[in-house]
Amino acid sequence: MKQYKEDLLPLLDKLPVPELAHTLSEVKKWAEPFLTASELAKFEQLIKRFETEDAKLLQERLKRHEQQTKGSWLAGFWQESYLSGRGCVQSETNFALTVRDELHEHLTSRAQKATQLIYQLTKIYLALTEGSYPLEYTKNQKNIDMSYYENLFGSCRIPDENIDLFYKSTIINRHIIVVNKGSYYQLDVIDSTGKQYPPEIILESIEHILSQVHVPKNGEENLAYMTGVKRKTSYAVYQQLKAEKLNSQNCDLIENALFVLSFTDSKDQSVEERIATVLLDGQDQIFSKTLQAIITSSGSIGFNVEHTPIDGVPTLNILAKVFDAIKDQMPIDKKEESAALAKSAAPENSPALANSSELENSPALTKRLSWQFTPELLVALEECRAMVEQEAQVYKIQYRLIESIGKNRIKELKVSPDAYFHMALAVAQMAVFGRLQSVYEPVAMRSFYEGRTECARSLSKEKKDFAEAYLNTEKLPERDVLKELFLRGASAHSERISMCQSGLGVERHLFGLQKMAGDDVDANYFFKSEPIKKLTYNFISTTSIPSYLLEAFSFCPVEEDGFGLYYEILEDQIVLTVSSKLELAKEGKQLLQKLEEYLLELEGLLVA
Repeated sequence: MKQYKEDLLPLLDKLPVPELAHTLSEVKKWAEPFLTASELAKFEQLIKRFETEDAKLLQERLKRHEQQTKGSWLAGFWQESYLSGRGCVQSETNFALTVRDELHEHLTSRAQKATQLIYQLTKIYLALTEGSYPLEYTKNQKNIDMSYYENLFGSCRIPDENIDLFYKSTIINRHIIVVNKGSYYQLDVIDSTGKQYPPEIILESIEHILSQVHVPKNGEENLAYMTGVKRKTSYAVYQQLKAEKLNSQNCDLIENALFVLSFTDSKDQSVEERIATVLLDGQDQIFSKTLQAIITSSGSIGFNVEHTPIDGVPTLNILAKVFDAIKDQMPIDKKEESAALAKSAAPENSPALANSSELENSPALTKRLSWQFTPELLVALEECRAMVEQEAQVYKIQYRLIESIGKNRIKELKVSPDAYFHMALAVAQMAVFGRLQSVYEPVAMRSFYEGRTECARSLSKEKKDFAEAYLNTEKLPERDVLKELFLRGASAHSERISMCQSGLGVERHLFGLQKMAGDDVDANYFFKSEPIKKLTYNFISTTSIPSYLLEAFSFCPVEEDGFGLYYEILEDQIVLTVSSKLELAKEGKQLLQKLEEYLLELEGLLVA
């Protein structure tokens, strides 16, 4: 990865520490939509107190930290914030996606699909390690950050009692883990010389795995569930599991595996069922593994990604290349020599065969893992299964496809598609809930080395003014007035996004200042004040990664009474998924309905 880390470092800007005066001026504007006039006046006084008493000292410390940090001053803090979470990772941090069937339906079986997924992902891993993966650029041909691609392969989040660990393998990775019906298999995908095994050999191994009628030992079918419980419980069960030497060796294999691929027979008949299965279903899903591919019983493909080490945009970039290659691959013909190739693929005493408990009739690259369970561990794993299944039932994911409008039409209206969407979202939120609460919108920061995301907090006073005027049934303003209010809101949105992209966002700067407050500085009067709480409350947490690849994309809401909203603005359609607690499913459905209504209505306003 030298080409994508050390070599890129001097070609990319370092994430700046914004000027204190700028952030304190902007934070007032960002919080204004959620405060009354009297609350805003009190917040102004609080900002002045913070600036006078503590902010300058914290700013000096943050600047020193930035100067002493080779990469991004934010990166370590941000990863730590993920690892500090003590909830269930599948509902607290992970994101999931499903892939459009038309990109892989030409492959005739689950084994064929699994083979191509394994082969193409491994090919990209080797390209990254060898330095042949192409560098990426902005539209203006400027370099962008690629350092996080390393984290996608051979990595894992490991539970600990107080704060988890992020593990990135430092050994030469040559295997993946395949899970089917509670049975775990080590599958070598790279030989001892560093070359990929051909698809024909991988296919034989996958077909062998799928053909096994072996019933998992008591406990094996519950193993993965321990990764989906609250982290302290996960840590305790993990320690029990690793107390047995054989189990500890298997855990090392999983942690070091390039990625995991599993087959599931859970619900997959609708888009909503598929995305819920991939995000929340604990059957054979190792939620703590950074990258896991899932193939359903009907042949649909999805991915569950643990968010700690990587964000959505770089993940989708990698997967887009995978499916660009897959769409050109025809089903593999079984050749007479494939058996001979497989037999000779791994030499005697190869790691792929070491300590295997099932060598007979097994392809040379495949080893089924064997586990040992104490009675206490069996009980703990059964309890984990119950907890994960209960967690999955807590949430509802709803899907909507709007085919009447898309990027092309919005651009004809001379408005940024993202700004247009968030203007409609502000009106929809007020229509459904009667008031506006804060909306989280991540902004990619890949123009900076180790850049992750900034948060734009998409609601502004300009958006609020428009939403209130648009929904004022007693005194609806003239159409020209409404249009002017809309354009002001859209312009304010684009300006804030641009500011965040340039490294001058408010929220991450405040986060950094707060991290600088040690035992000698108590600035909670500011950081935990009601205005800051209202500003940073993720009532609607949004993300958007437009991609031809996606059938659906989802993540769970951040707040107990909140919503997780994915929106994908394609050329001629908009894809939406909203997640919520089950008891808020009615409101989630109303939000989708109103959002579609206003996305279509606002077009008429701008045309007129």
